[in-house]
Amino acid sequence: MRRVGQADRTATGEQILDSKSLRDTEWASQTCVLGWPVQGIFEPDADGTDVNGVDRSHNGQWLATADDRGKVKVYNYPVLRNESSKFVLGEGHSSHVTNCRFNADDSYLITTGGNDRSVFQWKITKS
Repeated sequence: MRRVGQADRTATGEQILDSKSLRDTEWASQTCVLGWPVQGIFEPDADGTDVNGVDRSHNGQWLATADDRGKVKVYNYPVLRNESSKFVLGEGHSSHVTNCRFNADDSYLITTGGNDRSVFQWKITKS
C-alpha cells in the first residue's frame, strides 16, 4: 500500500489515524469543539459534552466557547492546556449557551441561549 500525503487523503477520504500529524495544520476556521488547538477548553471533571460551541476569531487571536453552565469564555488561541489557560468570563445566560460566533471584524461576539431563548451581543475590547 502506498503512503499518501494529507492533501491526497482529503481527496480520497482516507482516514488519518495519527492526530499529531494535523497539529500544525492551518484551518480556515475553528468551530469544532474537538481538535489539537482547543484541547484545553474542558474543565478537569468534564465528560466532553459540556462545551456546546466554539469559534476562533478571524484574526486568529481568540477562541470563544459556549457551555452547558451558562458561561461564555474567551481564551487566547490556541488553548492547549486547561491548567494554564486563562480566559475572560461572560455571564448572563440563564442556562446552557448553545453557540457563539465572532462578527466579521471581531469587534463583537454573538451568543445564543438555550432555555432563555436569547441572543447576546458582547463587545470585544482589547485591554
